[in-house]
Parts: sequence; C-alpha cells; structure tokens
Amino acid sequence: MPVDAELMAIKTMICNCNIITSHKVRFAINVLFENHMLVPAVVEKLIGVILYKIFNRVKQFIENVRM
Repeated sequence: MPVDAELMAIKTMICNCNIITSHKVRFAINVLFENHMLVPAVVEKLIGVILYKIFNRVKQFIENVRM
C-alpha cells in the first residue's frame, strides 16, 4: 500500500439485490461519502469496476460449486 494513500470516508453503502429469474439477478449499489469528501469522477468509476469484479467472481464461484 502506498505511503501517501488516503482512506475514503464512506458514510453508508447500500446493496440491493433483486432476483428477476432463477438465472438473472440485478444488483444496485449506492455508496454515500462523508460531506467533506470530494470524490473525482475517475474514483466513482473505479469503485464501480471493483464492485462489479467482486460480484462477478462470487457469481462464478457459485456457478462452479458442485454439490
């Protein structure tokens, strides 16, 4: 981790999961930062990409589990 890294002050994070069919799920994630936090647009996109990768990998793991 870089020495000059700064933690982002997240106030709340709400994740909604709607099961549409047995093969289709819609995720909606709302991240609210503290009032004094200035978030550049590139950081917003980065957070979206990271969360997408997390959910995609969890989905792939669930698909590959054999019972």
